[in-house]
Amino acid sequence: MHVSGYGVYEWMVHDNFDEIIDRMDAVNELNCEAKSQAELHLPEDAVSQMVQTNKLRTSDFQGNYYRNRTALLQLHTTVLTNAYKYSYLYQRLNQTWNADDLPSLFYYYLGMTADVTANLGLVNGSAVFFDKDLFYPNFLSQTPINKTVPLFGPRAWRIDDYNDPANWLREPTNNTFKVTDYGAGPFRNYTLDAYKINDWYRSWLPDIEGAEAGFVTLPDEYFPEEGFKFFGPPSPFLSDAVDKLPVQFTRPYFDCSRSNKWIVSAVAPIYDRLPKYAYDPSVTGNVSAGSYDNIRRNMRVGVAVADVDFLNIDIDPCGSYVGDDGPNFFSGIDRCHKESTICKPLFGFGFQRGGYMCECRPGFRYPEYIQGPYLGVAIERATEEEYNAGFHCLPSGDLYVVPELIAEQDDNAGIGRLPGSVQNRKKREVSASAKQELMKEIAAGDRKGETLVMQLMESLSTPTAKHGSYVKLFLKICQA
Repeated sequence: MHVSGYGVYEWMVHDNFDEIIDRMDAVNELNCEAKSQAELHLPEDAVSQMVQTNKLRTSDFQGNYYRNRTALLQLHTTVLTNAYKYSYLYQRLNQTWNADDLPSLFYYYLGMTADVTANLGLVNGSAVFFDKDLFYPNFLSQTPINKTVPLFGPRAWRIDDYNDPANWLREPTNNTFKVTDYGAGPFRNYTLDAYKINDWYRSWLPDIEGAEAGFVTLPDEYFPEEGFKFFGPPSPFLSDAVDKLPVQFTRPYFDCSRSNKWIVSAVAPIYDRLPKYAYDPSVTGNVSAGSYDNIRRNMRVGVAVADVDFLNIDIDPCGSYVGDDGPNFFSGIDRCHKESTICKPLFGFGFQRGGYMCECRPGFRYPEYIQGPYLGVAIERATEEEYNAGFHCLPSGDLYVVPELIAEQDDNAGIGRLPGSVQNRKKREVSASAKQELMKEIAAGDRKGETLVMQLMESLSTPTAKHGSYVKLFLKICQA
């Protein structure tokens, strides 16, 4: 999928959207290995309104977030579920008699593939990456216990199968996946700083300061005979900063030599209690009595990662407003006429222009032959002459005033309270500056009807006046 950045006409000036397109077009599968780390990443604010765990159930998330954040929310749920699942498995199967019950390599490969197949259009890839010498393949019967693998990082992603020999229609089916181990083979050390696109590793690993998380107790319905308490990803408070949340999002980056796409990854930590199998073998019958649990601690041993295609994430081309106060790299790239229209974002466009509409500002109206609002896709295709002559709103001549509540003393109400009927307390008040402007217009033009206008202004400032008197005075002014 190729996205065109520059407008089709010369009047469309270069903006931040064009800058991102230039950076994306400069990297491809043929030259990505020679690019620097900065060239393989986009600005962090290229994706605005990232999903935050501690705000999912608050009105801040439900009312002010984009309606199209389904992909990021599903990405968040996928990695957090995998982090809890593997943290539980490693700590539950942490004894010598159940070590061979740990998941095998085939379990990881199928598990990563299942995450992708179950989320068509939402999740483009899924992976689990372990830190150096922290993966225990005890399911291998011929491997000594506590023998670790230097690196293990199974990842599955959806590939384009249009050129597959079995695909005679030559159309992508989204049913073909590739699974590989990032840690297998030479020059595959994803823990090194020389690995240019491992922001998912740096988000949580290596664990050199000690785990900052909490114990999670599963209810008895999962374990009828006993409860099990394990160490999982952190459970944040509402006031916690973004870097304390259990799910972190990476900057958009180019997945070089893999899917060769610009993707965004969500990352969650996986915990285990190390060193594993720490007990005294001379004590028989009661393993806990001879355990060396005092020398063990909870550590981050790996990360669960899920990816989404950057081109599928909507951008907000409008300026800052309530609910989206930034940071937003694409803020203000819309082409609405700011003097008479206001921009509102539209959803479902992905990373492309035109995902907005221009509505009339208060005090303006659409021309009689136009049924607004103006769509951004139409504005982006307009010539300079069409743009300058159209997509405007005309002054409506309406005087917009703000209703004001008048506090009145009521014998039945306490001191300082307002009367019970809201309608009796409302009035529309014309400011003094508006009165002066109106009188200047009358003095500059025909003075006929000046007295009637003054009567109308006085009646408007009287709370007890009836609406019928407004209409009668207005008709007299028109006749005059």
